[in-house]
Amino acid sequence: MKLEQEGLSEKNYDKWFKTMLWIDEIEREVNLQYYHLDGVDIEVNEDEHGELMATLHVPGVAEKHPAILAGDSVFVRLPSDQQPSWPYEGIVHDVRNETLHLGFGEEFFLLYAAGMKLNVQFWFCRSTYIRCHKVLQHYQKVLPILFPKPSTKFDEANLVSVDNYFDKNVGKNRMQKQAVEAIVNRVSAPAPYIIFGPPGTGKTSTMLEAIKQVYTRNKNDKILVCGPSNASCDILTEGLLKHIPASKVLRVNALSRQCSGIPQNVKNVSSRQADLISIPNMDMVRSYNIVITTYSSAYHVLPLIRENESKSWFSNLFLDECGYAMEPEAFIPLLALPKMVVLAGDPLQLGPVVSNVYLRENPFLKNFRLDISLLARLMDGEMYKAKGGQFNRLYITKLVENYRSHARILEVPNELFYDNQLEAKGDERIINSMLKWDKLPNAKIPIVFHGVNGREERRANNPSYFNVFEVAQVVEYVKQLIEEMNVKPGDIGIVTPYRDQMKKIRQDLLSKLGKVTNALLIGTPEAFQGDERLVVIVSTVRANPERLITSTARAYPEHLTRVPRAPARENLAQSQSIDYISSQLGFLSNPKVVLRCCVLLFEFSTVYSK
Repeated sequence: MKLEQEGLSEKNYDKWFKTMLWIDEIEREVNLQYYHLDGVDIEVNEDEHGELMATLHVPGVAEKHPAILAGDSVFVRLPSDQQPSWPYEGIVHDVRNETLHLGFGEEFFLLYAAGMKLNVQFWFCRSTYIRCHKVLQHYQKVLPILFPKPSTKFDEANLVSVDNYFDKNVGKNRMQKQAVEAIVNRVSAPAPYIIFGPPGTGKTSTMLEAIKQVYTRNKNDKILVCGPSNASCDILTEGLLKHIPASKVLRVNALSRQCSGIPQNVKNVSSRQADLISIPNMDMVRSYNIVITTYSSAYHVLPLIRENESKSWFSNLFLDECGYAMEPEAFIPLLALPKMVVLAGDPLQLGPVVSNVYLRENPFLKNFRLDISLLARLMDGEMYKAKGGQFNRLYITKLVENYRSHARILEVPNELFYDNQLEAKGDERIINSMLKWDKLPNAKIPIVFHGVNGREERRANNPSYFNVFEVAQVVEYVKQLIEEMNVKPGDIGIVTPYRDQMKKIRQDLLSKLGKVTNALLIGTPEAFQGDERLVVIVSTVRANPERLITSTARAYPEHLTRVPRAPARENLAQSQSIDYISSQLGFLSNPKVVLRCCVLLFEFSTVYSK
């Protein structure tokens, strides 16, 4: 383990991350073997275009057990007297709840007959891994970005101020304004500039303003904007289109993305042919001022990769939500070779989703971890660390004014993770609007902690849990909020880590309150990341503390509201309030479970128990 003893350095950067990528890929392959299916049925139907499509029911896929995404492969074997029979590859076109929609070659559909029992093996799309391996060989071209050193080039006396802001609120916020001016002046270059944005502090608004200011000041600049997901990129695209002509903006999507799932205004600026996504040629990419894509799909717009051109025309690179991406993935757009790089995110929130979650517990492999993002690694360096509670504004700005949450909801995460620097600056008419509700244990604190002595259950062969006792209480709270407080269903969010709990809550709401509740958002913590709701109800589901602590915490650490473990994941569980709540937070859980997991909740709310 010589490489581990050396530690990550400028000399071994490519070997270090290639090793971690191989470990992660092998573990993912091993994990998928546990989910092979034997003797299962599929259905074959025509899609809207008249093409044959197979559907396969996979219990647990909605819980990411197995974790299957569009573009992944499924290998099936038809019944045969010959052993083993020939496997046929199906490509996952879509994942809806517990159903996979698969495309196969013509031969498979000719041989398949209704009622055949098939054996199924799952495989994942390796494209991101392949791209990461390929770009890592060029890491020496961006060493000043990967291992930044303090710059002596910029004289603060030459700082050009920004006077006219597209978003007037950004211009009124001292820290947001500081970040925008630093980016426009490229004060940190070639080192990245970091926007450290705790949830609700206007990180996305700050980044959008900075992009617009850079574009406005020099119409010849070429800007690459990247996010970890299609959703984040679509939000950025829509924000930019408010002030920048559509003719200047290009949205590049993965070929596997369906046009039907793209917002219309984003689709209008997307590279496509009719209703099919296409990859633009480099002449087309050059013709736009702003190109927006995911970290992985940025591979398609890199001159170095597409044309073996070592001189890039991209002047600026913006990486949004950089804390979510594993470092080799965030490395891909760095090969745009920009003059200025901006990273935005919060290393204390959700980190990269990786397979090798157990490496931190392995004494031989604990340092080979992909769950530490580029953002987190850089912020752990001396240049970006706070000194005496203050950051060096030449390299990083921490946004501290929270516009979403009541001060008492901010209290615990603020103290635990943000050095008590967050300030509640939301509209008081909104953040105090629920204080009039007579169900609050404390009329000054918009938090209800409701202990439910229920029972966790799950269906056979399905990893998803549900708790009908909590379902009933969630529905009762929704009913009270709508009828007593006139809260609109669209202003209510329900967070729960299990798909079956979501399904039962939705069914019960429809049964008791009707279709009006369709406007409610019900999802996992990840689904609410960055979302805003007036009221959020959290149903933790689990009711057996011993089973939870001894098995689930190790087997499924990604379900964050169960057992907070690492600091970033603990922060998401504790500070869901800051991330997407304006004025009301309700927790429903078995008191014995939560007493073991998040005792701090009891310091500022009263417990009901049934």
